[in-house]
Amino acid sequence: MGFRLVLQVVLCAAITAPALAVVPKKIDTVDPRLVQRPALTERSQPIDLDEPTSAGAAAREFVQREGGRWTFAVDRRTASPTLVQGSGIPMLPGKGNRLGTEVLEGLDLRDGRLTIEGIEPLVLRFIQDQPFLSLPGRGELVLNESSSQIRAEGRLVSVYHDWYVDGVPVEGARCSCGSTRAT
Repeated sequence: MGFRLVLQVVLCAAITAPALAVVPKKIDTVDPRLVQRPALTERSQPIDLDEPTSAGAAAREFVQREGGRWTFAVDRRTASPTLVQGSGIPMLPGKGNRLGTEVLEGLDLRDGRLTIEGIEPLVLRFIQDQPFLSLPGRGELVLNESSSQIRAEGRLVSVYHDWYVDGVPVEGARCSCGSTRAT
């Protein structure tokens, strides 16, 4: 009986040995010296214009000043807007507003055509006039030329700025201004 048991053990070992040999060795791809940074997720929530918070007061003031219909969302941790969407504020002259070409005076327009670099001073002035919308408390906004575009023969304009603090870009922080105009 002992011989039979030994034979069964040997046969089982012989049969399972090749199966064990094909299991790949687990390789840890993460360097153990790497310290993972904690993930920061935005906690964006809509603002009710009647709410008695600083964000609600800022949104009310904005709507009273600019008029129209708007929706807002803020990051409740910072009271900074994450979304401002609505009727629009004219920045470039077109059929849909009462702005005249004097708005473009002093801008560097190539052959009378809009360029991102040419209208950037106008966009920065707009942002400074609307600090509730997008002006960071510190650092600077740097034009993101690869994301900014003028399309449809100047009727659609999107200008993006990245936020830098002490020369370092803030990951995921971007300020965008867009314009749609009928010409």
